[in-house]
Formats: sequence, structure tokens, C-alpha cells
Amino acid sequence: MMSHHHKNEVNIRELEDTSLQTEGFLIGAAAYNSSCNLSDNDKGVGVLYQQQGAVKIHNGRIIGCDGQGYIVRHCSDASKGSPFKYDKFYFYNEKYFHTHSIQHAHAHAFINIGIRDNKHVFCYYGKEKNAKNLHTHNGVFHSFSYKDPITKKSVTSSDFTTFLSFRMTPHLVNSIVYYHYIQEYDNKKHQTVFKYVKTSADHIKHYGEVPHK
Repeated sequence: MMSHHHKNEVNIRELEDTSLQTEGFLIGAAAYNSSCNLSDNDKGVGVLYQQQGAVKIHNGRIIGCDGQGYIVRHCSDASKGSPFKYDKFYFYNEKYFHTHSIQHAHAHAFINIGIRDNKHVFCYYGKEKNAKNLHTHNGVFHSFSYKDPITKKSVTSSDFTTFLSFRMTPHLVNSIVYYHYIQEYDNKKHQTVFKYVKTSADHIKHYGEVPHK
């Protein structure tokens, strides 16, 4: 489905409409973690889960464990130009739902979960490569280029602290490069699978680090 794209040029718009293909997808049909490890706290995470028949995905930061599941924080609602709103989601494996009553409003059974040992988890409001509209995105920082306010020259840096120092002046940021998980339909397996991709974005309006707690 992505054969006509280069490796680093992922158009998320093409990957969003997989709900019809996965309507009959059973939770647990793919591999999933049987328990939550406290050692995963603060790491970047992608969660593939099912909500009312549709398979969805979340990228964020692991902030804790809750039984056989992960508590994940990510940011949303940045379109109004205000600071990011941070949402908390609880993801459990299917077996946990059968043996416990789940009280959380944002509780979902996860189909699969991917974890990267990278703590530079951030969110931004801008245009992902090849996208037409601005959206809120969650990802793991790789590098960025910016216009030096003194020399006026373009500089590229992979320093996360430097990147965050521009959070109040996003207009000086030319582009950002980051990693995140996307969902892709595997025709051979007939199921939705994870893919960890590197992509870039520009027209950045504002961004911030996803909080640890």
C-alpha cells in the first residue's frame, strides 16, 4: 500500500482508513505483551488497540503500569494555539478485561504494543510531510533544523534540549524529523500491524515534551 512512497515519506492520510478492512479483526489475534514492565516507564510507545470494531493507534509516553496494562500519556487539542492538552489512556490485554472490571473511561484492550527506549517523546502541531492540513502529532525526537536568530543561517541539530528551547519561537523552526508508530494493513497476514517510521514535518506552530507524570 506504500510501495510508491520512499521510506521516509509516509502519508498518514492513506493509513487512516483501515477500519473497514479490520472490522472483523479479533483482539488478541496479533501478538501482544502479557504484562506491563515498570522498566518501560518514560519510554516512547505506540499502542495498537480496538475501539468499536475499528483498529486505532496511539503514540505517547508510558507513565506507569496498571495491572496487566500500560498507562500512556499523549497530547491532543493543540489546534487552538493554546498549550497542549495531555490525555491519559489505559491499555490492557484482552485477558485482563475478562477477569477484572475496568473503571477507567479511557480503557482499551490493546492488540499490540511497541516500545522504544527513547525518552525524547514530544508532540507538535504542524504539517507532517506531504500532508495538506495541520494536525497534532506525537513522536520521538530525532533532529530539527532552525534559523539561527543571530546569523540568520539554517542550522541542523539533534540536541533535544536545544529543540525544546525553541518551544516559544516555533516560527524559527524550519523542520523536525522524528519517529513514530503507524498502523498498516498486512494483506498476507490479513491483519493490522505496527510499523515504526521516520518522517519529517514543517509549518510547525507549537510543540512540547510529553510530561513524565
